[in-house]
Amino acid sequence: MDDNLNATLHTGVKQQLDYVEGLLGKADDPSKSKLAETVIPQWADAWRELLAVHASDERGRCRECSKWWPFRFRRSRCTVWRTAHRNLISEPAEVTRTGRHSLLGQRQTAG
Repeated sequence: MDDNLNATLHTGVKQQLDYVEGLLGKADDPSKSKLAETVIPQWADAWRELLAVHASDERGRCRECSKWWPFRFRRSRCTVWRTAHRNLISEPAEVTRTGRHSLLGQRQTAG
């Protein structure tokens, strides 16, 4: 994918998320209900499609995140499935950052 198309896709998705979030902040209850009836099924379908692309192979490895490299197989825990679990399954108290981004929030608030 070229850089222009990539930037256009990123911008479009971010704008749509901001738009929906803005509507939820301003709308009355009947409007929020109607928005939920429209948006939730679309987003559920999008999550299902994304998770299908990142489905495990016969060895339990993500087809997208685990790739062949010269002379070795790089196994990576699928960030899409981890993100889905963190945002759709975990309780808010359970949600913690791990890995190289674990201190990101702490660094921003310090100072």
